[in-house]
Amino acid sequence: MIVATVRSCAKRLKNRKILHFLDIEDIEQELMYEALLCLQIFDESKGSFEHYLRKVLFRRSVTILQFYSYAKRGSFIDFK
Repeated sequence: MIVATVRSCAKRLKNRKILHFLDIEDIEQELMYEALLCLQIFDESKGSFEHYLRKVLFRRSVTILQFYSYAKRGSFIDFK
């Protein structure tokens, strides 16, 4: 389930014009790293894992898009 969710999220990100130069494997690796980090924090008493994973990946996707959009404009900010 984690791999399928990460791949679908990476495909959506790859379709953005701003990320045309990145390989899909690099995007998948970045999202998988974030998913595995947040796996330790997950508390199942607060909700389902699938919803939590989608929320984490969505927020990381937004951060990646902001990072490359700021870098493209010349104001390079490190979001890590």
